[in-house]
Amino acid sequence: MPAFLSLHSSRRKTSTVSGAGEERIIARARRLFSGGARPAPGVVRGIDDDAAVLAPAGRGWLELLAIDTIVEGTHFAPATPPGRIGRKALAVNISDIAAMGGIPMHAVVSLTLTGREPLAFVGRLMAGIAEMAGAHGVTVVGGDTVGGPALSITIALRGRVEPSRVCYRSGARPGDLVAVTGRLGGSFASGRHLDFMPRAAEARWLVSHAQPSSMMDLSDGLALDAQRMACASGVALHLDAAAIPVARGSSLDAALHEGEDFELLCCFPAGRISGRETGIFARKFSVTLSVIGEVRKGAPGVFIDGGKLTPRGFDHFGPEL
Repeated sequence: MPAFLSLHSSRRKTSTVSGAGEERIIARARRLFSGGARPAPGVVRGIDDDAAVLAPAGRGWLELLAIDTIVEGTHFAPATPPGRIGRKALAVNISDIAAMGGIPMHAVVSLTLTGREPLAFVGRLMAGIAEMAGAHGVTVVGGDTVGGPALSITIALRGRVEPSRVCYRSGARPGDLVAVTGRLGGSFASGRHLDFMPRAAEARWLVSHAQPSSMMDLSDGLALDAQRMACASGVALHLDAAAIPVARGSSLDAALHEGEDFELLCCFPAGRISGRETGIFARKFSVTLSVIGEVRKGAPGVFIDGGKLTPRGFDHFGPEL
């Protein structure tokens, strides 16, 4: 399907998507994302063909591929400024690449639009994507537009990582220390779920200097995501409630279960992380790295202060919490 295809135009005012038609949206995307006459590194051909043409990640690298969709009414409110929607749509993907220890590179974007959106709204949404892309060295190389009943944005992101630095959620081992970046809870009330900055640089520092055995991003709440790591690794994660860094104005319950924090949950072999490393990390990034527990042998699960923790968190298709 051709890049940035195919909203049907109409005779409505050209100030809306339906009235302006597909070509004006494509033109705006081209201006925002093409990056000038010279292709970005790794890009042979970007926007304007049926598919982007990309060079291999390079000898000695693994390729990463992530995809996320955000939907009006689920991930952002209808009145959310479009620039914040756009930046979040790419940020959640960058967070996934970061959690693997990788470097984000190339993105393709699919916009589902109702056709009622003002052109200026769509322009600001794409500008939000471009802002986040620029902050992390990402090139948008193509995409698609389609009409639908509600606004949604899907982005697929390509990245790369060295084989020696790739991190899986399945790597935690008994004796490891469990740590998190930043502070947890209150993401929705504070608006941080829209304005967070993915921990891409922080993750690259960690895989270079502390070599985590396991890492993932916290999108659905510490309790649920820690449970996923425990099950993938076949271990028990024992957490200390007093050590969990709770965001100002939030609560331990929110830190455990609310989600949308987009911090990093990491496990480190004993000796690789200490007060020295956490201090260097905090000074370098102005972000805390807090040790919150340890990995032990046992049935996969999460325990807090010795008691089994029920893994509540955000589930698109689970019961309402």
